[in-house]
Amino acid sequence: MTEVVLVNNNPTVEDPADTSDDDASVKTEVRAPPQEVAPKEPKEEEKADAFLAAIMNLWAMLTGKVKEIDENAGISIKVAKFDEDHHVTEHVSEAWANALKKAGEMTESVKAKLPVWNKGEENEQEKEKEWVEVEEKTQ
Repeated sequence: MTEVVLVNNNPTVEDPADTSDDDASVKTEVRAPPQEVAPKEPKEEEKADAFLAAIMNLWAMLTGKVKEIDENAGISIKVAKFDEDHHVTEHVSEAWANALKKAGEMTESVKAKLPVWNKGEENEQEKEKEWVEVEEKTQ
């Protein structure tokens, strides 16, 4: 947007009677808009802080909504009652322990069948033997 400014180019006259309003000339001049200063680029640390603040704000809003819904519907009370009646937590814990035990057993059986792992163990045993032999020779 351009700005129009009125500029008075009349010379200064000592006797105001010598000049009349008809003689006064007023010149208009068009000025360029003021230069806008480019915004300073935020530092990486400021960007990270702003991002973290936005994430924390989002998290606070979500947890607030979850609590509000839980209070209105009573979900946590219903879940606790269901768990108490059917012992779901205990069954899940037992199933998880059994799965880990079975996975361990399967890993051991696979280790025994694959020569790659056995070879690695044999190499370790050979290295130990070499160290023992070197120690015996040096003594």
